[in-house]
Amino acid sequence: MRTLVHAAAVFTLYLSLCTPATITAATLRVQPPPATLPEYTVCRTATGLRIDGMMDESDWKQAQPIRFIFPWNDVDKEGRQDTVARLLWDDTHLYIVYQCDDPFLHATVTTRDGPVYEEDAVEFFATPNATDISAYIGFEMNIRGTLFDYIAFGGGKAWTPNIHPRWQSEGVKIASTYSGTLVSGHIC
Repeated sequence: MRTLVHAAAVFTLYLSLCTPATITAATLRVQPPPATLPEYTVCRTATGLRIDGMMDESDWKQAQPIRFIFPWNDVDKEGRQDTVARLLWDDTHLYIVYQCDDPFLHATVTTRDGPVYEEDAVEFFATPNATDISAYIGFEMNIRGTLFDYIAFGGGKAWTPNIHPRWQSEGVKIASTYSGTLVSGHIC
């Protein structure tokens, strides 16, 4: 199993997560959203954090892990994947670190706003209005630290028709580390 770790720092965000607690063979490909959205309390860091792709500061130990379930993952074909995120904040930043276990690390995009969503990447969505999540800001990052950021309107259950990648966020810092080997070319 290869491990990939991403860290990102951004400004004030609202984050909502859907993380069902269990996974069974019947739910590997499609999972309905939970009946109620889970809640997550972001702890404060007193000292700030280095953006270096590591979780070696002691403050990360106080941040509760969020374990993500991959409803689309074909475990027999692709191997089990696991992603855990942790969040902290200080007076100016929200810090997010992802630890991803993936048997095949694939990332070739190095140009900002390139199609990182077509390869191994992490993402999060932020909305200024928790009662209307159809408008949101998206941040997607690959293992190479390439950022695809955008603002979107008209989001729904299936897809978002109005994504504006020309919008550019400010103050986002990304660092990543990994062990293992990046796979070049297309993954089948």
